[in-house]
Amino acid sequence: MFRNLSRIHLRWSLDPLFIAKANKLGCEKAGVQLEILKTFTTSNVKEESTIRLLVCGIVNALHLGDRSKASSMLLGLAGTNSMLKAHDFERILELCARYNDPLFAMETWRVLEDKQTNANVSCYIFSIRSLCKGGYFKEAFDLLSTAGDNYELTLLPIYNDFLNTCVDFKNLHYANQCLNIMEMQAVGKNEVTYIVLLKLAVLQKDLFAVHEIWEEYIKYYNPTIISLWRFIWAFASLKDLKSSCEKLQHMVMLASENIMQIKVSDKGKLRLARPDIPIPLRKKPPLEAPLVKNHKSSDSSHVDSGNINSKTPSFEFCHISKWVSCHGSVDGKITNTHAKTILCRSFAHVIFACVYSEDSKFAKELMFQMKSLGLEPSKSTYDAFIQAVSLGGGYKDGLKVLKEMRNKNMEPCESSLASLSISCSKALQLNFAEALLYMVSGRVGVLPFNSFLRACAALDKPELAKRMLSRMKKMQVQLDMRTYELLFALFGNVNTPYEEWSRVSQEETAKRIRVIELDMARNGFQHNFTSMRNLLNALGAEGMKRELVEYWHVAEKLCDTNDLRHAATLHNIVLHSLVEFEESTVAIKIFKNMRARGYPPDAGTYTIMIECCSLTGCCRSAMQLLSLMLRDGFFPTAVTYTALMKVVKGYENFNEEMYLLYQASSNDCDPSEKCYPDAVMYNTILLKARDKGRIDVIEFLVEKMHQEKIQPNPVTCSIVLDTYADQGYNNTALEALQVMSLRMISEDKEELHKRQPEFEELILSQSPEAESQILDLFNSEEEVATALLNLRWCSLIGFTTPWSPEESSWAKSLSANFKRNLEESVSQ
Repeated sequence: MFRNLSRIHLRWSLDPLFIAKANKLGCEKAGVQLEILKTFTTSNVKEESTIRLLVCGIVNALHLGDRSKASSMLLGLAGTNSMLKAHDFERILELCARYNDPLFAMETWRVLEDKQTNANVSCYIFSIRSLCKGGYFKEAFDLLSTAGDNYELTLLPIYNDFLNTCVDFKNLHYANQCLNIMEMQAVGKNEVTYIVLLKLAVLQKDLFAVHEIWEEYIKYYNPTIISLWRFIWAFASLKDLKSSCEKLQHMVMLASENIMQIKVSDKGKLRLARPDIPIPLRKKPPLEAPLVKNHKSSDSSHVDSGNINSKTPSFEFCHISKWVSCHGSVDGKITNTHAKTILCRSFAHVIFACVYSEDSKFAKELMFQMKSLGLEPSKSTYDAFIQAVSLGGGYKDGLKVLKEMRNKNMEPCESSLASLSISCSKALQLNFAEALLYMVSGRVGVLPFNSFLRACAALDKPELAKRMLSRMKKMQVQLDMRTYELLFALFGNVNTPYEEWSRVSQEETAKRIRVIELDMARNGFQHNFTSMRNLLNALGAEGMKRELVEYWHVAEKLCDTNDLRHAATLHNIVLHSLVEFEESTVAIKIFKNMRARGYPPDAGTYTIMIECCSLTGCCRSAMQLLSLMLRDGFFPTAVTYTALMKVVKGYENFNEEMYLLYQASSNDCDPSEKCYPDAVMYNTILLKARDKGRIDVIEFLVEKMHQEKIQPNPVTCSIVLDTYADQGYNNTALEALQVMSLRMISEDKEELHKRQPEFEELILSQSPEAESQILDLFNSEEEVATALLNLRWCSLIGFTTPWSPEESSWAKSLSANFKRNLEESVSQ
């Protein structure tokens, strides 16, 4: 039954002036061709030959890109007197779809309907595909609507192709419109429809819909290798590792039985050699799924698709090759070449799901099972595997896989190199990370470069970061806000070759900050909380007081628009720097302004302001701040008590400090909030005792630290050594230094004796490399390295290292005095 399509003209948004102009231009440029066409139409040559020549001429012109000539010949085709067939337009519309020429497709449709030609399925498919590619989705949908009125057409392929094109161009609106039409017209579904619906569900990230499609699919069809491949892709894309693995197990079983004939289409796509019959719409699905047929049958319907999940072993015990052997396979090997290709792709999908699920262990199991089945991993499989094993800093495994690929003369994907570089950066292996980044292009994005810059900031390697930035600029990598945040952390302050807080260093810092901010503004970025935090930290580290206050006014605006917790963080950075600068007046002003504007202080804010009171010497203000801190629900920390000790440091006796130390050790708060005294807190009192020359107080505190298993730090050792040396007790000073250095290594006797042979060699060695080896420990164990240098120095001047520090006469004396003082205090 024929339906005239002239009403489509009113709905197509094609400018008629544009068409007229194009036709006029084509006629002017191809006058000679028109004369030839007239000769064809008036001569004795048969009309069919004329039409074939015209169609071939249009096709050749479109192939050569001569659109004006094609338009002229299309006008000639429209001027023929014979009736044209759909086949005459099919090749032309196919080229319009291939070369993305929706306007010529519209012109062709005008001719088709003017000649009252009944379009076939291919004409509709190619025309709609061409219009969609050109962005004319409304016009394509209008044309699709008219196809439903032609009862001579098989509509399902047209709808499937339109749905697939909508998915390709991520146009969900018209995809849903098409589904509505399919439901109203009850056209049913076939296997192609289910695959397109899968793509649509993945595009919408709807895992529940994928499960529903699977349940409906297995009611009508027995799963094939190709359909399972599509479902595995869908489940893996939506991070459902369990479901994708179950489908993979079933696919391996089908492939191992070698019962399905897989062929390659003309376009290079893998297809099954079986008909795909559309399914009519049913109001209710059948109650029972197809039953298992004889395994020797060549029909693909031998699988009990309704019971797939019941036959599949649990996900935790997934050993695919062994499972296949238990289900009828002789040796677990796959012989069909095309089946191997599909299986390799499916394994790659599941391994990618391991990346999403961060399960590197299972990815290794899958790769082992893949090789045991005789499947050779492809480039994409290795890409997924490298990304999976690189999770959690497993860069060594990734490098091994990379070496394996090199041995096979396989070039790794850039995504593999980028993922491996990120893993190396997380492990702070900058040499590997930098080498890998020099092997990629700017297409990998900025993420691996940001990871490298973050590692440079962690290791304080600005020179490596500068070299990588130059590389990024050459590669035209588009920076994001995270990059600028890292740049402020890397280049916001200057160390070598300038002295700390020097004018030259501050000028260099200001210049760097200006350059970063100009580039940030040029790319359309503004300061956020993280960049401002890094910038304020950098200004404080460089001692740039004026710039710190200036940028603080900018940060206040961010406090108004961000989370209130961020406001407290920014305030703490500024207040801490001002206290370090001894700018107590400015710090107090900012703190009052903070409370006036309603920004809630945290425990860190109160602690900083209590330390500020040590500059003003106002103990009353410190106690008021402590009261406010408790009222707001914050418990004092070790840092808070240390700040309070600094406030009461000016008192002559040590009663206040000892009371605060007792309070810190015995506060009865929640264990998660409990304060645990540390060496820094003790050092505050020890410094006062040293200044007062109170050896008795120092010995009591040192022994108390030992009783509470608080390890001394280098400052503690220095205070004790200076106190004894200043009063002329040189031998006692060196003995105390040895004992405290050993305690600084470990308070555990067994641990100390375990490491004695290793450390004794470094202490007693006469080799000039010994001290270099000790200095290398500063990167990982700074306090251990300091202790070894102290012991080596004592050894050089003739003191033997007491590896059992409790046997030292100085340690025994301190222990005895401490017990006696405790007994006296109890008796009182």
